[in-house]
Order: sequence, then C-alpha cells, then structure tokens
Amino acid sequence: MTGETHNDPPHRYLVQVGHNQVVVVCATAAEAVGRARKQLCSDFPRLFDVISKLAENKFEVREVPS
Repeated sequence: MTGETHNDPPHRYLVQVGHNQVVVVCATAAEAVGRARKQLCSDFPRLFDVISKLAENKFEVREVPS
C-alpha cells in the first residue's frame, strides 16, 4: 500500500477556493481540504452553507515548502 498515513510528518498545504486561500498544516492533502473547509467556514460564517457543501474538487491543494 502506497500513500501517506497519519504517522507521516506534517506538511504545509496551500488550499484555495476561488479568490480565498488558507495555509494548513496536516499529514495529507485530503486532511488539508477538511481543515481548510473548517477555517473558511470560521472566517466567512455567512457562507457556511455554501462552503460546507462544496465538492472536494473545488478546492485546489498545493504542498508548500516549510
């Protein structure tokens, strides 16, 4: 089985949706989407319904150097 596990060291990911972006630290790109979604919902509470229902493919995820 290849792929990252939760035992891997944390990585920094830049997650972008539209013109908004956040940097999150976590083990996998999939986890980065979840953390970014939570952060964006917190930052933009009026858009909670929209952000929480966005498909994962709407989030652009890039690993950034530490």
